[in-house]
Amino acid sequence: MNIDETITRREDTNSLLNKKVIKVELGSIIVIISIIIYTIIFSAYTIFKHRTFNSFAWDLGIFNQGFWTTVNLEGIFYNTCELHLVESGSFFGVHFSPILFVLVPIYQLFPRPETLLMLQSVILGAAAYPLYLIGRHNVDRKTGLLASAMYLCNPVVHGINCYDFHVQCLIPLLFFISMYFYISRKWGPFLIATIMTLMIEEHLTYIVPVYSFIIIIEQIKRKEKKSILKSETIFQFFTIFFSIFWYFVSRKTINYFNPSISETLLAGRHFKALGVDDPQKIPAYILMNPVKIVDSLRFAPLEKLRYLTYLIGPYLHIPFENPLLLLPTIPWFTISLLSNYQPYYNIGFQYPSYVIPFILYSFIVGLKKFKPNNHSRGPSRSYNKTAALCLTASLIFLYFASPLSPYQAANECSPAYLKPNSNIHSVLIRRQLEKVPSHASVLTQDNIFPHLSSRKNAFVLPPIFGMDKREWNRSMEHILNNQPDYILLDVATDHHGVVDFAFGWIENNCLSLEGTADGVFLFRRIGSDDEMLLDIDLTRVHRVCSQMEGVDLQ
Repeated sequence: MNIDETITRREDTNSLLNKKVIKVELGSIIVIISIIIYTIIFSAYTIFKHRTFNSFAWDLGIFNQGFWTTVNLEGIFYNTCELHLVESGSFFGVHFSPILFVLVPIYQLFPRPETLLMLQSVILGAAAYPLYLIGRHNVDRKTGLLASAMYLCNPVVHGINCYDFHVQCLIPLLFFISMYFYISRKWGPFLIATIMTLMIEEHLTYIVPVYSFIIIIEQIKRKEKKSILKSETIFQFFTIFFSIFWYFVSRKTINYFNPSISETLLAGRHFKALGVDDPQKIPAYILMNPVKIVDSLRFAPLEKLRYLTYLIGPYLHIPFENPLLLLPTIPWFTISLLSNYQPYYNIGFQYPSYVIPFILYSFIVGLKKFKPNNHSRGPSRSYNKTAALCLTASLIFLYFASPLSPYQAANECSPAYLKPNSNIHSVLIRRQLEKVPSHASVLTQDNIFPHLSSRKNAFVLPPIFGMDKREWNRSMEHILNNQPDYILLDVATDHHGVVDFAFGWIENNCLSLEGTADGVFLFRRIGSDDEMLLDIDLTRVHRVCSQMEGVDLQ
């Protein structure tokens, strides 16, 4: 097929996608319908996971309790899960995410965890539309449709969507909006979108300046190094300086809500392989100790290679056609690839949100080089063949790596891959949940906490792994000082082994057994004048409880 025939075919496809249906172009309608289908599927799937107790205190419970306390004027995104780390209890003592206030009015209409899961699906799905507009503007409608389809089929996006709720779900949407306004030369909306992106989380203050820097370079190239003191370039310099300012605002705010930031929150233990105790020291440290980079990369090398493959594989080599556009991925890839913390270099977590927008934008711009035109010299590379290969690769990755894929039935490398399983046991847990009064304080385990988190006085048993003994003791001290009215435990779904400790504590306290079925136990605190109703031998109920005889965790 010669170049003229290829161009004619592409023009026919784009003409079809440009046809108006009820005053809206067909390409936009296809993308909007795809987004609606995506949103319905993932809203239903994640809510089903939640209702079968496959959502967790970290992080759906944290966010739901935070939104609930904010809506009910009982704190600023207050949660009890990390009181041992943040005395104020505010999420802003860990991360500065004022963008959350934008979602508060929606949550106020339906104040429950399911609202957050639906919002996350809507937000992640909606990002496909500005991505379509970017592709349409940069190349053509066909490219926009291809990019949005590959985004919605991306197992990395699915992994973000299927793991509870996280504020990082906003990153692709706001970056794509910002990129579209950049290429459309609409600088006011661009600035608003970029500032809103910074409001997602303080870590974006490392990425946005790099993003603005590459825009400046692109502008200089386009103007052939003429005067850079143009209004559009001034916008980028303003964005860089505002990012620096926002970084200090973020640190001040976090320190206000959490004056004594613990070693745990500094996340130094995530970089033991590298040898730093604070991620902010990484740039200077690797400059002084470049050999340590090799040591860090040798930690779990196959997992890190697989992680990169999942992120870039569906797009083949095309993003590397424009390596400059991938510069904003460097801050996160530096963190993830030099870390010994598994969630940083595995899909099924929220962290790939930091790089997905730039990989896809580089992909779209890279496809320009495959677009035939009348000025081409020599043989033209086939756009259709390249697009077909990318779409095929995307579907292969979808099958092998998506949490919704039947292939992933036995893969539980992250909570995103836990499958919902509606059975009688879930019904029995819900029956015990209904017995807990809405005003009562309650202590429970990780996977039940989100169902009780629409109250200020809900507490969760801390996981044993990932904590040192001192930190775990501090956490338990905060919980026990609150003397919860109810304790709800489930032996069968105890992912963290915390039920064993709870049983040992219960045996030495005034608690009555309100209900039990199939390893689900609901206890109620009783007063000194009440009759003691704990008439079962807990050491016979659970195989590990026999080790807890005589243990007093007060």
